[in-house]
Amino acid sequence: MKKLLTYLIVGLFTFTYGCHKNSSRNTTTNPKTRPVVSGSVQAKWDGTQKAIVLSWNPAKNVEKYFIERSENGGKLEPLADSGAEKERIFKALLYVKGTSTSMVDRNIQDSKTYYYRVTAINAYGSATYGDSNVITVPDVFPPDTVIDTAPPSVTSATSVAFTFHGEDGYHGSSTIDKFECQLNGGSWTDCGSPYQIVDLANGEYTFKVRAIDIAQNIDVTPAEYKWTILKSEWQSIASGEDFHCGVTTNGKLYCWGKNSSGQLGTGDDIGRAYPTQLPDSDWKEVTAGDSFACAIKIGGSLWCWGNNYAGQLGTGDTQWRTSPTQVGSESDWAKISAGGDHICGIKTDGTLYCWGSNYNGELGIGSTAEHFSSPMSVGTDKDWAEISSGLLHTCGIKTDGSLYCWGENSYGQLGIGEEGGHKYLPVTVGTDKNWKEASAGRFHTCAVKTDRSLYCWGYNSSGELTGGNGAYPSPITVGTQKIWAKVEAGDFNTCALTTAGYLFCWGDNSRKILGKKEEKVYRSPFELFEENRFQDITLGNHSACGTTTDGALYCWGWNKEGQLGVGVTTTFPSPRKILVLTDTLDMISTGAHYTTALKNGTLVVWGDNKDGELGTGDANSLNFPEETTYSGFVTVTSSYYHTCGIKVEGSLWCWGRNDSGQVGTGYTSSDVYFPAEISTSGWKEVKEGGGFTCAINSKEILYCWGDNGSGQLGIGNTSSNVYSPSEVSGTSWKEVDGGGDFACAVKTDGTLWCWGSNGGGRLGIGNTPEIQTYPAQVGNDHNWEQISTGDSHICAIKTDGTLWCWGTNNYGQLGTGSGNKTSPTQVGTETNWFAVSAGFSHTCALKMDGSLWCWGDNSKGEVGVTDVIEADSPIQVGNDHDWVAIQTGDFYSCALKVDGPLYCWGSNNYGQLGLNREFPYTFKMWRVEPLWLLSSK
Repeated sequence: MKKLLTYLIVGLFTFTYGCHKNSSRNTTTNPKTRPVVSGSVQAKWDGTQKAIVLSWNPAKNVEKYFIERSENGGKLEPLADSGAEKERIFKALLYVKGTSTSMVDRNIQDSKTYYYRVTAINAYGSATYGDSNVITVPDVFPPDTVIDTAPPSVTSATSVAFTFHGEDGYHGSSTIDKFECQLNGGSWTDCGSPYQIVDLANGEYTFKVRAIDIAQNIDVTPAEYKWTILKSEWQSIASGEDFHCGVTTNGKLYCWGKNSSGQLGTGDDIGRAYPTQLPDSDWKEVTAGDSFACAIKIGGSLWCWGNNYAGQLGTGDTQWRTSPTQVGSESDWAKISAGGDHICGIKTDGTLYCWGSNYNGELGIGSTAEHFSSPMSVGTDKDWAEISSGLLHTCGIKTDGSLYCWGENSYGQLGIGEEGGHKYLPVTVGTDKNWKEASAGRFHTCAVKTDRSLYCWGYNSSGELTGGNGAYPSPITVGTQKIWAKVEAGDFNTCALTTAGYLFCWGDNSRKILGKKEEKVYRSPFELFEENRFQDITLGNHSACGTTTDGALYCWGWNKEGQLGVGVTTTFPSPRKILVLTDTLDMISTGAHYTTALKNGTLVVWGDNKDGELGTGDANSLNFPEETTYSGFVTVTSSYYHTCGIKVEGSLWCWGRNDSGQVGTGYTSSDVYFPAEISTSGWKEVKEGGGFTCAINSKEILYCWGDNGSGQLGIGNTSSNVYSPSEVSGTSWKEVDGGGDFACAVKTDGTLWCWGSNGGGRLGIGNTPEIQTYPAQVGNDHNWEQISTGDSHICAIKTDGTLWCWGTNNYGQLGTGSGNKTSPTQVGTETNWFAVSAGFSHTCALKMDGSLWCWGDNSKGEVGVTDVIEADSPIQVGNDHDWVAIQTGDFYSCALKVDGPLYCWGSNNYGQLGLNREFPYTFKMWRVEPLWLLSSK
């Protein structure tokens, strides 16, 4: 409108009084009103200011000047200087006072041509104009540089690649002459895109790149990218019962998983879902029993820790140790192998020693004594080369290639051609002397010969020997190919590596230990994870780990105790890469508008806190993660406006809003601003709903308390709120979750039960009844594995990997198209879902390939995509395949990646994203710092 008004005024002046280039002729009859542009208008380039300076001689009888500019021969446009002067001139219809004789134009681009028109106007409206020369701006402006692709912010790759390009406002990339790159503040060197950097070591790196154009203008603000390399080079790994340990090539020892007996060696009994370093950096080899571990240092000293009821730590007593304790004072240990509750080791002189449980003769010392708490010599021979301890038996190979076994032989696991009884001294397995390696499992044994043939014997009910059934007391061949390099006998399964590094497994796949989705028996070897080449493999009772030829460590299988070491407790049938994490989180949980997490058992919180849900002692919200002083937690869970957690000893704690007694303190009054102990021991799971809480104890009994207006406590009535835990009918409860005014739970037999409000069919039992006050079974299936409740909908995953949702669907949060669903309805046809989280009106889930999918309400960006307001079917969030955990709140989501980073997106009006930024930051995924930090080994 201003431009139009300007042209109208100028046009009126021109039409009325005339306008002549470089003219000072009088266009009126009154010479006192004659405006004159005296002399030519000059446009000059000022290299110091990097601007065009427009000047003209002073004119007579002029009140104002009106300035226009033409760009590259185009039409004249009103012009003003930049910044405040530009704004001021625009308000004056782009007039310059009559006392001015110049103007600086900085709003220009290199290589463009400009000319200017200056119109002089007097107080009576008379006008004349003058035109400037044409001037071309030289190429003096520096280009910009953009990094297009870069490695992950944390990676194990020692070779990385960057792609980048340069551009400027006028030429784009056409005038870019070359690029210069810099690594970690070094010298600038010529480079091109793509740019490869190879042979990097562990550490933090900063890469910079700058573009230089053909006029040799250099980008003064180079593009920059920072990343960390963490190459996991593992030289020794070991599996116990629900825990693992590993030694890296630089001598550091890490353990993770279950820690009830101190078997992680961390000085306490708190479990770890990620590798935790033990003291010292001179470790060489580690082995793990059921609930203890031992390791040899580079100097030859032997150290043990964990359960010691049978003296398996070798410390001369039966006292448990939560930190590594040296076995004797000798420094001549060469190899060790831990069994169920015993251990054997070979010294550098070839002598063999065993100690610990001896109920079945597994120590091989000829004694029937129950146990020995100090190393006992197995005979006097000094030619032992290899040793492997099983659950109740032991096998060893001598330097001449002969194989010996001893201990329990109920299933023929000693391989001596007979079943039953025990052998208290080593007995030879046949007469062959070409055995290379042996592995003693639970009730079976396998061994590789020097010709690369593979043999197994003992128990075979689950196909752990391959083919057939029943016990085999003598070695039988596994196939006919002679390709085997290493074998690992597990509980009821076996894995072996070929000389080329291919991994084959067979036997029982319970808890997905063999890397297959279907939990069944496989009676013949099958190849898995063919994209990897392995150099070592270890089997726990429900999980497995293996190192690849490039030094990386992967784990898979059951993960309830965090034994996979990826920071979460979700089971993975496919391998997950293990990185060494420090200052890390055990878990996260999202509430209505706040987030809680655990870091080494310590409570970390951020977001809304008006009801004390953060447990910080006040009602002040936090928009950045803050570590509290409350420690010892193994789990924490957030809901609408209150929080609960369970500590190591099984005590139950809650805090936050308590208007319905949902905190469980036995009363309802003011909110609870500090964690309050509700019960001292015996709890294993807790989840909250809108104004109520449910928890399961170690006896698998379910309790609920708080708001009961819709029967959501499942105690048979809606009469009143309950202020302390009240038992729900039924037994064998495994998992529970609470919605807005309803709850659902899974029993150990895989059945699913729901109760409370049935609005929108959220209970999955049809439209009626309106309220269900007792748990009602949802269908007849016995294969429900994981459940997650939203405000008025629920989603669940079955053991076959299918995903099902039902309840209210006003935003498409069910992922099943439009309309409410009153019974479980499958989401798509995929069978590879492994984790789901239902939010207020959206849902997110992860597939087994590590991809992330969300759907439902996206008004605050909680689905994680930018092009929809709501989605009624799953949409993949980005293209990454390294997500391991997902949590959804009211209008936001948070997810963890396999290498540690935590990302959040959606509504941030209470600081629930933990970004230390103002609301709104929607439709963008933000990395939450500084919670996840990776360090070199």
